[in-house]
Amino acid sequence: MSEIDKALRQLHTAMQASDRSLQTLKQRAAQLKDHFDPVAVARRDFNNWTKSSAGKAFKAGLFEQQQGRCVGAECKARSPLGSEYLEIDHIQPLSKYPQLALDPQNLQLLCGPCNKKKSASI
Repeated sequence: MSEIDKALRQLHTAMQASDRSLQTLKQRAAQLKDHFDPVAVARRDFNNWTKSSAGKAFKAGLFEQQQGRCVGAECKARSPLGSEYLEIDHIQPLSKYPQLALDPQNLQLLCGPCNKKKSASI
């Protein structure tokens, strides 16, 4: 094997190692972004809160306050299945206002179709 072939083989091996390192760094950067990104943190905190007893109690109270109805602009349908049918919605979107993720003044209950419709329009 010539010296040029050896050098090319070493270069190829080094490039493969570099590619693996770069891929690892990209994965770690994505993990860090997800961990520290304000929207990701707010969404994670909100999801954990909605599963907690405090979140469930808040939803039940809001259900009573809204008299069991979706507050969608055109809907106003009464929930046939109790509060489980309605979804907690952020009036000001979480993606733009992560600091309002758990602000009770920024939360309302919408039926699934109204919530999806609202999300699609933002």
